[in-house]
Amino acid sequence: MAIIKCPECGQEISDQSRNCIHCGYPLKKQKGTVLKEHRNKILAVGAVFFGICVVIVLITSFLNRNSSKAAMHLADKTADVFQSESDREKQLVTKKGEDFVSLVITGQIDETQKYLDKPYDYLGECIYSFTSMEALKTLLSKYTAVFQETTVDTEQNLAYCKFEVNHPNPEELINAQRDSIHLGMEDDTLTNALLDKLEDSSLTYVTDDVFINFHKIDGEWKIITDSTLYSFINLGRTVDSTIESLSDNEKKMMETENYIDEYIELNDFLVSECEGYSGTVPGIKNVSLKNNGDKKITALSLKLEFLNAEGNVAETKKVTVIGMMDSPIKPGYSWKMESDKFFEIKGLRDDIDITKVNVSIGDVTLSDSAEASVKSREEEYIENYLELNDYKVDMCQSYSGTFPGLENVSIKNNGDKDLRKVTVTVYFQDAQGKNIAENSFTVIGSLFSSSLLKANYSWKMEPDKFYEIKNLADEVDISRYTVEITDIEFN
Repeated sequence: MAIIKCPECGQEISDQSRNCIHCGYPLKKQKGTVLKEHRNKILAVGAVFFGICVVIVLITSFLNRNSSKAAMHLADKTADVFQSESDREKQLVTKKGEDFVSLVITGQIDETQKYLDKPYDYLGECIYSFTSMEALKTLLSKYTAVFQETTVDTEQNLAYCKFEVNHPNPEELINAQRDSIHLGMEDDTLTNALLDKLEDSSLTYVTDDVFINFHKIDGEWKIITDSTLYSFINLGRTVDSTIESLSDNEKKMMETENYIDEYIELNDFLVSECEGYSGTVPGIKNVSLKNNGDKKITALSLKLEFLNAEGNVAETKKVTVIGMMDSPIKPGYSWKMESDKFFEIKGLRDDIDITKVNVSIGDVTLSDSAEASVKSREEEYIENYLELNDYKVDMCQSYSGTFPGLENVSIKNNGDKDLRKVTVTVYFQDAQGKNIAENSFTVIGSLFSSSLLKANYSWKMEPDKFYEIKNLADEVDISRYTVEITDIEFN
């Protein structure tokens, strides 16, 4: 125990005293009281903190719950928008497909053009030889179509409608026309033969899946006209239409259009009245083309747009000048129509002025020009055993005029095989020695030549005979040429 002074009165007191014995001033609090007060303060602070945490949790939970509901609502709403957009596009395509098919089979051809991505010549594209649109409409009236399904890809803006089409058997129609062919037949003979067959009770019908392909242009669905409509007016053939194949087709179309723009030259043409076997008809002649690209042109058609007095397109026609049966225009080659030939422009209205026309390249079929790397048995025989001993290209005189021609051909067969056919080709070069045109002739084995070149035999053309060289463009100099044996057939 120690003696201290009271802080209030200054009197001496024991340090163990709780109150000053002189003035009563409190010197110490009870330890339990201090702990109790401290504990109460801690509990009070803890309760406040806990309360704040509970409030925060409740507010956060409320906000999260509302946010989740909002997000779920937004997701559902977005899905509904996407679903409704896809359904809406599908409905648009389906409606257009059904309307188009209905117009076709009821013969309302002019009304169908508004559904197409470019004008389509139904009569000109038809494989059957019709002389009038009414005949084509009669054929189409025999068609029935049932809608099957529509597929839409909104990302690629591509779609197709599938129809099940029942139509006259094309094989029977073609046979009916073929059987009607004879010398001196009238222009409408083939048309009449087909019309008669359409009314024949024995005519059979076939059913095919037909696909009408669409792509979206400037926000509007349009039917693709690049050969897809053949299935409706020709053979009704099945087309494997998928969005992937449509995408590939779109890419191929763009590549072809670019090739036309960049590499094919239309150097000359003349649209006029032309004299044919059946009288004077509108036609196109003097067509001259140049292939500056790296692909072969195996087929080519020209688009003719006839203008009215206001300069607007009144009618569009397509004329095929190079078909699948013609020799292709190779890369770097020029081509020109024969001077005495023309292509008739069929189905023109009487009020069309044929002198007011724009002519451009329409459809083109291209193929790669790569040659086979492995020689055939025939090629090896040509190289090892055949000699081309003589030939000459010159201007030659015939009953109908003077033409470039091949004459004086002489061939020796040094091998051990008889040949029933031999073909030679004349190649013309430019100033740099590059081939720019060619003509091929079967000198042995054709209707007008010897029928056989035996082993170890020689052969020579008659001195008064020549083969006319056709389709030479004006730029071709006939003095620059080479001649080769290019094809044979063994007996």
